[in-house]
Amino acid sequence: MKKILSLAASFVILFVASSCGYHMGNTMHPQIKNIGIGKVTNDTTIYNAAVQLQQLLAEQFMLDGDLKVVNLGNAQSIIYSRIASVGYSEIAGRNAVDDGIYKPAEWEARVVVEFSVILPGEREPLIPKRIIVGTSYFRQQADLETERSRAIKMALREAAKKIVQAAVEEW
Repeated sequence: MKKILSLAASFVILFVASSCGYHMGNTMHPQIKNIGIGKVTNDTTIYNAAVQLQQLLAEQFMLDGDLKVVNLGNAQSIIYSRIASVGYSEIAGRNAVDDGIYKPAEWEARVVVEFSVILPGEREPLIPKRIIVGTSYFRQQADLETERSRAIKMALREAAKKIVQAAVEEW
């Protein structure tokens, strides 16, 4: 009987302790429930980057769940973004390979994106222009251009995550 009472007391303590935690709720502006993904401009020569960022922003807003993604005509807020630059840099080098040509072992893709969030009909933006940087690492496998395009998409995904976080938390 003593074991049953101590076991029941343990369950009660665990239940009470687990239900006393903090609850993180929506941190977005309380009157804004949805967002439209506005035009994404691409000031770089990277093919299809604007379309990829637009799709990744919609995906990240849906994963976040604080705002519902709607078309621009029904949106309470609209996010506009611009891909300002894309760059590559060597991260880890290696010595000359068999043919005497130096090849980097690892590269970094870096994407700089500007964004702002506006409320239709308002003069001032909800979130003025901000700059976000997304990075991704890649190695030269069989085809360098394929690896670069994959790395750019991953850098855009990281930038989209940061944009969504800034849009819902820093208004």
